[in-house]
Amino acid sequence: MLYILTPSINLHIQETFDLVFDLERPGSTKAFSLLSIPNENVINSIFENNLLTSTAEKLFTTTDEDTIVKINRLAFLTQVCCIHSPALIQNNFSFVTRFLHFCHYRSVIEMFRTFLGTEEKSRELQHFLLDEKIVDHVLNMIKDSPDEISDDPNDEQSQMISALFRLIPLIKSSEVLSDVISTAEAIQIVSKLFSHAPLTVLNAQWAAINAIITESNSNDAIQLADRFLQMLDNQDEEAFTPYMESIIQIIQKLVTFNTEFATRIIEWNIGQKLASIIEKYPKHTLAHLTITKFATQTIEVPDFAQAVLPPLYEIAQKGFEPGQPVEFRAFAFNFQKLIKEQNNQELTQFEKFDSDTIEKINELTEVVNNPYGGSLPQHPSEEDHDFGNLTPDQLMTLLRFITSSRR
Repeated sequence: MLYILTPSINLHIQETFDLVFDLERPGSTKAFSLLSIPNENVINSIFENNLLTSTAEKLFTTTDEDTIVKINRLAFLTQVCCIHSPALIQNNFSFVTRFLHFCHYRSVIEMFRTFLGTEEKSRELQHFLLDEKIVDHVLNMIKDSPDEISDDPNDEQSQMISALFRLIPLIKSSEVLSDVISTAEAIQIVSKLFSHAPLTVLNAQWAAINAIITESNSNDAIQLADRFLQMLDNQDEEAFTPYMESIIQIIQKLVTFNTEFATRIIEWNIGQKLASIIEKYPKHTLAHLTITKFATQTIEVPDFAQAVLPPLYEIAQKGFEPGQPVEFRAFAFNFQKLIKEQNNQELTQFEKFDSDTIEKINELTEVVNNPYGGSLPQHPSEEDHDFGNLTPDQLMTLLRFITSSRR
């Protein structure tokens, strides 16, 4: 159908494109659906007529009740056209950074997610994003954001700031843009201290900080230690949150980069702090996995095994006590199993399980190692069923039964 309509679309491309954004006219959705299908002739016409840029100029400067739909449509069409023919956008890409003001719209952030992907055509676009200084735009918008952010989940300012933070790990994942977002200045801006921020913003912010920390900027990240250690120490959250996960991962990075900081964290009583988190959130698998990974990844840091493992072994033994949540017991079993798999005899000195706990571990190990449900039954040969021997009438009856039962 698209092949038949293509000449007509090329002849009237301006009218078709305008129809996409005239939501009151019949056929607007059909026009959008049609242009959403990648077609070389259609995309060439869109670029030749400069329709993306001209439409963006209109939509970005005027707002109405349908703005969200129109911007989302434009973002999706921009994504389709740019990914299909990145070379054609080369001299006309500046409007894309203006989408950042609408990055909390679903299609807009998905457009940026695609542009910042690992495909070859995405990498081409990342060079254009570099030329357009997208990192500067993102950082400046964060820097200029208000100090106090509304708790209202429908507040657009709050949604936009969260989305800006969510873009940063995507930018960091790009080989083209990674170095630009990993600077001391970026650490300073992304770690902006809000007088008040909802949980959604905090989660996105600390994930962004975690994403851009490298060995070269680790000293700048360490300057935030008083702040993030206090956040982890004074917990009043009912659930283990993603920002707590990010802070633990930040500590994990920094202790491997900086021995002085590692000593400070040991003196901060890191092992007991982590054990307390497990005890406070016995049903929160995210906490369990994060802390278990922390323990296994920091074993080689001097004196860290001695600081971290004993308190975690102690809380793990509690996980095997009767009446504890199954998630807690799963943490305990998984933790001791992964430490054993390090094949480091020096670590065995920290395991102080009593005989009852060891017996429970052995029982669980046997269950885990046994094939669930026993041996698989022998696979029947093709001769063991009659499906291939059905007559046409029998086959039709069967198909009618299947299709009618699914209605």
